[in-house]
This record gives sequence, structure tokens and C-alpha cells, in this order.
Amino acid sequence: MRTPSTPLTTGLSPDAPSETADPSIPSTKERDEQTQHAPLPSVELMGGIITSLPSLIMTIDREHRITWISHYRPGYTAENVLGAPALTFVMPAYREVAQRSFEEAFRTGKPIVYEVHGPPTRENPASAYYSVHLGPILRDGEVIALTLVTEEITARKRLEEQLRESVERLKGYAEELEEKNRLLAAENAERERTAEALRRQQEMVSALSTPIIQAWQGVLALPIVGSLDGARAAQMMEKLLAEIVRTRARFAVLDLTGVEAVDTSTVGHLLAVVRAAGLLGSRCLVSGISPSIAQTMVSIGSDAEAFTTFGQLQDALRFALLHEGVGSRATDRR
Repeated sequence: MRTPSTPLTTGLSPDAPSETADPSIPSTKERDEQTQHAPLPSVELMGGIITSLPSLIMTIDREHRITWISHYRPGYTAENVLGAPALTFVMPAYREVAQRSFEEAFRTGKPIVYEVHGPPTRENPASAYYSVHLGPILRDGEVIALTLVTEEITARKRLEEQLRESVERLKGYAEELEEKNRLLAAENAERERTAEALRRQQEMVSALSTPIIQAWQGVLALPIVGSLDGARAAQMMEKLLAEIVRTRARFAVLDLTGVEAVDTSTVGHLLAVVRAAGLLGSRCLVSGISPSIAQTMVSIGSDAEAFTTFGQLQDALRFALLHEGVGSRATDRR
């Protein structure tokens, strides 16, 4: 890598003339000498530069009076500005801030920056915002005056205000969304509680609608009330088979006295229950057969022969108990 001291023409010393150098371009040494002997900018030139700046520049003494100003705003002249207290031109709401800033800058000798809300301008007829920069002027280590530079920052402040309003709106939207989510969560929790309550009620109704009674050892009775659809038949079968296994029942009485109507589908469900119980070694007896139920059972043909039917529940129970009694006496004789 070429260091700053390395000549552009390799192999030549820094002072050696280059054969390819343009004699019309002054060397670095010549430029330095020209800079050292160049005349300083005139007061008129510096004044023109300062007055062309968009910022307002002034100096204030230790009594906070204006001693110099770069240019005058419309309506102001040297007569009513120079020598006047600087705080006179500060809006009342910001005079305390400006006063403290002047005193701190004179006391510490450090630059101070603060913002004020100023009077309207041509560019901003409503109002204007300014950033004020205070810089100490030192003599023999003592602050003898301050430079005050004002920079209009209305566009920036308005952008900040727009951003702040946008943030507030987004914050409001977020809070509203959070509240909606909270309400939705509460609503979902309430729905879950309601669904759980309904489920428990359904279980209670189901248990009450399909009660299984152990009428005697080895004999179960299942009164059926209402209609018998596929879902209820499946539930009834599940409970009945579980009880048959638990009690080792040899007879299960299905009482249809409380059944309002029976169609071919209902008979099919009953037939499935009878067959399932038979696979577990339990014989199903059907009681409470009404004329309409009998006609429906006959209409399905030979499947009706799978049912052992009785007119009343007590007839079916008597049949089961007699068979249980005969079986017990036969076992005793053996």
C-alpha cells in the first residue's frame, strides 16, 4: 500500500522534478506560500457572507444587551435593536429559558443550545420554531460576550409533531386491538365454559335418558323413553355392554313402553344392541311392545325373530328371574 510520503512517480525523491509534471500547475510548496501571503477577506466580504446566511446572528454583552446583529428582520432597525435587551425579542413564554441559558453560558463558558417558539414569518405565517445556539466569546480566559445564532426549525418541528401524532395513533390502535383481543379472549372463555356446562348437562340428560337398573343378580333392565336415533342407540349400546361385562348379566331387558314411535331404523338399532349383547353371552328381552311397534317389527321380516318380546316389563323380568332360578337349582342338584 502506498503511504502518504510515497511519491506518485516510483523511484524519484519527493523533491525531484517529474518529466511528466505540468509546469502550469503550482507545486505544494508554492501553494502553501500563496496561501500564507493571500490577503484576508475584507470586512465587506465577510459582512456579505454573514448577511446571506438564513440564520440570524448577533452578539450580546454580559448585561444581555444586543451589541451586533447580522441583519434586521422587517420592522426592525439599528435604533430599536442595538443596545436593547435580547430578552425583549423573546416571546414571554420562553424568556425564563433564555435567561437561564444566557447566565449558564456566561458562567460556564460552554456552548448552550435551546429551542423557542417564535413569531410568525413569511414562510410560516402561523408560527415558527427556532433553535438557538449560544457560543462564548473569550478574552484572557473570561467570557466577555456571547454569540447567538438562531436557526429556523419549523419544518423539522412539524415533522416531529406529525411523527408524534402518528405514534399516538398507532399506540391508540394497539391499545384498541389489545382491548378487542382481551374481550375476544373473555368471550372465548365464556363460550368454553358454556360449552362445558352444556356437555355436562348432556351427559346428565343422557345418563337419565338411558338408566340401566340391575333388577336382580344377572338381570339388567333398560327402560327406553323417547325417540331412539343412531347416536342414542350407540350410546345405549356402549353403556349396556359395559354393564353386562361388569355384572356378568345373563339377561338384559329392553323396555319400549316409553318409546313414542318406532321405525325401521329404530328396529335396526335395537337389533344391533341385541346382537352385541348376545356376543357377550347375555340374552336380550324386549318388553312394552305396542301394536304399532309390532307392525314395524313384522315389516322388517325374519330379523324380528331375533327378539324375545313381552307385552309388559314385569313379564320380561319374571321370565328372566325364572330362568335364573332354574339355573341355580340345577346347579345345586349337581
